[in-house]
Amino acid sequence: MSISYNINLRIYLHKCLLTLSRKLNLKIQPVATAQIYLSRFLITVSIKEINLYLLIATCVYLACKIEESAHHIRTVLSESRNLWPEFIPNDITKLAEFEFYLIDELEHCLVVHHPYKSLIQLKNVLSTYDFQILAGSNEDTTLVNANSVANNKAYSSENNLLASTLMNNSGSSASSLSIKNIQLTDDEIQAAWSFINDSYITDLPLIVPPHIIAISSIFLSIFISKKLSMSNYLNLIKQNERLLFLINFIAFSKINLNQIIESIQEILILYESWSKYDEKSIKDDIKFLLLNR
Repeated sequence: MSISYNINLRIYLHKCLLTLSRKLNLKIQPVATAQIYLSRFLITVSIKEINLYLLIATCVYLACKIEESAHHIRTVLSESRNLWPEFIPNDITKLAEFEFYLIDELEHCLVVHHPYKSLIQLKNVLSTYDFQILAGSNEDTTLVNANSVANNKAYSSENNLLASTLMNNSGSSASSLSIKNIQLTDDEIQAAWSFINDSYITDLPLIVPPHIIAISSIFLSIFISKKLSMSNYLNLIKQNERLLFLINFIAFSKINLNQIIESIQEILILYESWSKYDEKSIKDDIKFLLLNR
C-alpha cells in the first residue's frame, strides 16, 4: 500500500474538513483558515507520521479560536469521534497536544487573509467605477509581462492560447466598449465564491495573493457557462463585452497576468482531476495506514 499527498487525498481531506465544519455550524472564515493550516502543515510533515483525522479536528479547533468562533475542545472532539470513531481517541489531551504540535509546525504564524473580502471589494469596484473615463487617460495600457506569459513554455498550448487572447484583447481601448462597468449577477458571485472555496484544495492560497484568486474566480464565473472546447472559449471572449471589459480592467489595474493565468490553470486542472476522484480507495488507504502503524 502506498499513499501520497496527491490531488485525490487533497480532495478527500477537504471534504472531511467541510463535513466536520458543517457539524459545528462554522462560517466560511474559520473553515478556510483551517484548510490553510492543514495544507501548510502537510508541506513539512509526512502523512505517514500522523493521524490525518486528528489533524483535521485540530486544524478546525485552532482555526475557530483564531477566527474568534471558538468551540469547546470537548465539542470538537465529540463531533470528530461521531464522524471517525475508529481513529479519534476519546482523550482531550491528544487533541490539545496536537494543537501545540500544529502551532509549532506553523511557526506561530496563524493569521490568514482570504480572497472572500477581495471578491466583494472587486464586485463593488467593477459595478461602480466608470473605467471608460479612467482608461481614456491611458490608451496604451497593456498587460504586464504579457509577452513573457505567451512565450512561457511551462504553459500548455491551450493556456498559451488563452494568454495570447488576453494579451491581444487588452490592447483595445476600454472606451471602444459599449458598457461602462460590470454588474455581476448573484449566480456569478455564487460561482466565484465556489471557485474560491475549491481553490483551497490546491496550493494557490499559499503561493498567490488573495486578490489574484478573487479576480481569477470572477473571470471564471463569467467565462465558463457551459462545457466548451478551448477554441470556443476564445471565440466567446471575443464576442463577450463583459469579458473584454474585465480583461481591460486587469490591464489597467496592472494585476499580475502570470499569476492569473496560473490560478485559472490550477483550478481547471483541479476539476479535471476531480472527475477521476476515487474516494473509496483513499479511505481504504488511510484506514490501512492508521491501523498498521
